Amino acid sequence: MHSRRLVPEIMDGPDLPESQHRRALTGLGKINRLSRTAQALLAPVLELAQTLGRRRLQLLDVASGAADVPLELALLTRRHGVDLDLTVLDKSAMALAVAQERSRRLGVELRCLQGEVPGAAPALTEPFDVVTCSLFLHHLPDGQVPGTLRWLGAHTRGLLLVSDLERSRTAYLLTWITVRLLTRSSVVHFDGPASVAAAFTGTELAQAASEAGLEGATIQRCWPKRLLLKWHPRMSPAAP
Repeated sequence: MHSRRLVPEIMDGPDLPESQHRRALTGLGKINRLSRTAQALLAPVLELAQTLGRRRLQLLDVASGAADVPLELALLTRRHGVDLDLTVLDKSAMALAVAQERSRRLGVELRCLQGEVPGAAPALTEPFDVVTCSLFLHHLPDGQVPGTLRWLGAHTRGLLLVSDLERSRTAYLLTWITVRLLTRSSVVHFDGPASVAAAFTGTELAQAASEAGLEGATIQRCWPKRLLLKWHPRMSPAAP
């Protein structure tokens, strides 16, 4: 756990059968709910809405998978009188199809874009009020992390929130146990602990943010063993 250890995760493979992919997405959704990933994003989003004096915000979620986090976040903000116009971006057409199914079931409108960051992201002409990204950075080699953070920051005009795992022995053990309790997916059983081994420490994530030019970014520790990077473009001298 002294340094990142990246291994190919099963869910990232192009040949994963749809039935296994769907089971893995369901398992990840359970883990995200237990980890209160969406709840960790709620307060900063509501604070931005209050600061702007608005009841509707445009939100982009990157590497969204089946969109369980942004969909839950939209339901949470709705209870506080704030509506989110959701756009989600992911490389997997199958994951986006599951996201659309979930959005219809929950009654939350969703715009889906297929693409990959960095590299094959679709052109986005306007920045979003909020950009979120959960459990994605740890998939990237060190050399791609600052550029990805820079891309995320360039597409928000109000708030960037990046949530990811914190690498530690405790987090590894906790994840190994939790994934086996919550899901029968062998994909998640492998990918969950592998993700922790590939994750960052708070110091490493702060350094990547600095290299990305996200001046003023803060790193907050969240339960259970998560890191949350928060950045406002207005805090950067380069912002208009």
